[in-house]
Amino acid sequence: DERTESTKGANLGMGISIYLSVENVDEFHDHLLAKGLKPKTKPQDQPWGNREFILRDPDGYTLVVFKRK
Repeated sequence: DERTESTKGANLGMGISIYLSVENVDEFHDHLLAKGLKPKTKPQDQPWGNREFILRDPDGYTLVVFKRK
C-alpha cells in the first residue's frame, strides 16, 4: 500500500465531487448494479438540466454520473 501511515484509514475524498459524463445515465446505472455496485441514488432529472446519480468510491469521493439534457 502506497499510502503513508498518516493517511491510512482517512476519508481522503471527503468533500470532493467528481463529475463523469456518460451517454446514457440509466444504462450506466444498470451496468453498475449488474456488477454488484450500489450507487447512493437512482438516476434523477435535476432542475439544473442534468440527469444524474451518485456513487461513492471506497475513499469517500462522490462520483456524480450525469448527462446534460
